[in-house]
Amino acid sequence: MPKKIEDIIVPENLNRKSIRNIPIPENRARLESHINVASEVPQKIIINKRPEPDALPRIKVPERRSDSDYVFKQKKSYPRKTIIVSSIIGLLLIGFTILSVLRSASLTYVPKTFALTFNKDSFIAYKTGGDKDLLFSVIKLSGTKGVEAKASGEEKVSLKASGKAVVYNTSATTIKLIRNTRFATTDNKVYRILADISVPMKQGTVPGSLEVNLYADQAGADYNIGLTDFTVPGLKGDPRYTSVYARSKTPMTGGFVGLKKQVSDADLSKGKALLDVALKTDLMNQAKAQVPADFILYPGLIVINYTDLPQTAPKADSVTINENADFYGVMFKRSDLN
Repeated sequence: MPKKIEDIIVPENLNRKSIRNIPIPENRARLESHINVASEVPQKIIINKRPEPDALPRIKVPERRSDSDYVFKQKKSYPRKTIIVSSIIGLLLIGFTILSVLRSASLTYVPKTFALTFNKDSFIAYKTGGDKDLLFSVIKLSGTKGVEAKASGEEKVSLKASGKAVVYNTSATTIKLIRNTRFATTDNKVYRILADISVPMKQGTVPGSLEVNLYADQAGADYNIGLTDFTVPGLKGDPRYTSVYARSKTPMTGGFVGLKKQVSDADLSKGKALLDVALKTDLMNQAKAQVPADFILYPGLIVINYTDLPQTAPKADSVTINENADFYGVMFKRSDLN
């Protein structure tokens, strides 16, 4: 006898694999209203008539969009430790870059320079001394020049002769001589110094020496003499009398008594200024030419003494103003200064 569909009995063995044992998804849970399921283990399933399409719930499906319509934004968060490590690495890279640049940099050294000034308390230098002493050398030069000036008349003059001499000291002590100390020739002509001097002591067997200017004790042409020796009458009866003496370096000239062509004060001053500049320039050039390459001549230690010489009259309406200059320069060896 044929069975009706209502009489079908579901087997009790639920462990048997069957498509009917697959769980129904949640999105299809709404269909349960059309399926009557028994509590716990279903014994019988009654399948009703399929509902009409309009009776089923409608699920709204969103419209499909292209990939370009989506914007993905993702906020990244970094751990604190990662930030610290990254910072340290960045600082190391920056330091390495700076060191790489400085490694190829060039360093220029500019020594500091300044002008030296000297006085009697600044330093001690010696003409001769030991290995550790600062030694110096003196360069001596002389020059004479004349410049012509217009004569404005005549005047009576009384001029004293003068010249250069070297004073020697053979004793073991320095000897000081005061201003106006007399130096006499063998024929008793007297000349004097016009400033205090100190004659250095001897060095070994070499007498100490000092160059000075001597001026005749009286005016007149009689004191114009050649080279000669001098004694110091003021030391007579003293042991130093035999230790100190002088010898001429230049003749004694310029002594004159009589009429001399007169030059105005303005012309005389102008002529002497020109002579000073000309003599200084010539002597400086000569000194620089004579200084050895390993020596330094300091301009601040240069002394130039100017001496008026007797005027000459080359023409009836003019006078030649004559002047002598003595140049003294102090030199130091470069290696000694270093």
